[in-house]
Formats: sequence, C-alpha cells, structure tokens
Amino acid sequence: MTEEYKTLSELDVKPGDVVQVMGGSQWEVVGIDEKGNYLINDPPARHLSNTLPFRIVSRAPRDDTPKLWRDMTQEYKTLSELDVQPGDVVECMTSYRDTWTVGKQYTMTDCGLECNFTQPQQSSISTFRIISRAADTPKIWRDMTPEEKGALLLAHHEGKVIEFWNGVSWRIVYCGIPSWFEDDAYRIRPKPNRETVTVHWGKEWGFTLGHGPSSRDTHRITFDLIDGKPDCDSVKMEEM
Repeated sequence: MTEEYKTLSELDVKPGDVVQVMGGSQWEVVGIDEKGNYLINDPPARHLSNTLPFRIVSRAPRDDTPKLWRDMTQEYKTLSELDVQPGDVVECMTSYRDTWTVGKQYTMTDCGLECNFTQPQQSSISTFRIISRAADTPKIWRDMTPEEKGALLLAHHEGKVIEFWNGVSWRIVYCGIPSWFEDDAYRIRPKPNRETVTVHWGKEWGFTLGHGPSSRDTHRITFDLIDGKPDCDSVKMEEM
C-alpha cells in the first residue's frame, strides 16, 4: 500500500473522520465499538472492514472528536449502563443503527427514549451522557443560602428572567415578578441552548438526517437550533 491508502487502524481513524475505500465509496465513521469495528450509518454495510485499503477524505477536529469505546469514562455510555429512568434527559454522543441525532438531547419516557422519527424506544448500542436526572430535586427558597438568595434577587433587579419549578419543568414566573414562596424553587433562566444540525442531500434519494455523508450525497446543509427551534438565519448550504 502507498502512504495514502492504508487500513483504518493504520490511518488512526477516529469518529467523525470521513474515509474512502480504494476505488469505491466514502463514509463517515460514527463510532468504534468494543470489538474495534468502525461503525457507519449506511445499512446494509453497518461497519467497515479493517483489512481493506482506505484513504482519509477529511478529519474531524481532534479536540471535539468523541472518545473510543474503550477510552470512555462513565460520562458517555449506553442507556442501560447509565441506568436512565423516566424523566431523565440525555444527550446523544454516537448513533449506530438508530435514529438519534448526535448532539441532540432526548427525554426518557416510561416506554423508552423519546425520538422524533419513531415511537419511543430503547437503544443498546448508541451512547449518551446524562444532562439531568428526574430525581434531582431543585432546592426550594427556604433551603437556599443567603448568597444563593442574594444572587437571585440581584438577577431580578438587573432585569434577568427568573423561572420557578412547577414540579415537572421550569417556567417563567407569573407576570415576570417572583413571589419568593418558601416552598418554591427558583433559578435564573439559562442561556439558550444552541446546537447545529447537519442534513445531507443527493438527487438519488433526497434529504437524509442523522448519519454521515455517503458517495450518493452531493450537498451538505447546516442550520442551528436554539432551544430546539430552527434559526432560519443560520442556514448554510455547500457542495460536497
């Protein structure tokens, strides 16, 4: 083999890298399982052979590249390993043979993980991290320290939005004026959550979402979600 075409392990391929088999198609590697298989979201292939010659098409930024399975800490694991319960919120890290979107947050229901594309279901392969636990009870006003209360009072005085816990989710206080009830929990409204969604398009099969590009895709479209809502001003399209 030349220096350009080598096996995936010799190329030190990481999740997010795009590779091309000699004389054939290209794929984005979305993960590496415990057996060392290089996973892709392009059935029926499912994973790439480490015995074939490949070349690197593009590298994912190494600072943001997800860790290999064997190198993961307890932060990123499967849902069963995280022992998720209904009401827990998780963020997807790797999606293999599932319909999850990497970087998107999902809520656990009684019958499985909430999903935009299918009925709620469990996932035994994809990996996630915990964003919040349903069992985490916010601290109520009477249990807050003077410093914590002072920070909230100052934030309200400065015009920041104050939210209260209604037992299920955080809501903006009525009329924008907190009542500071002893048994209620309050917080400063967090900054909007921004995430980038990538969609691939090809004339042969149209739009695809939730997996890396294939040789049949010709364009890449990205846009931002702000608290789950598309930001139309952020839409970008580029030819691949």
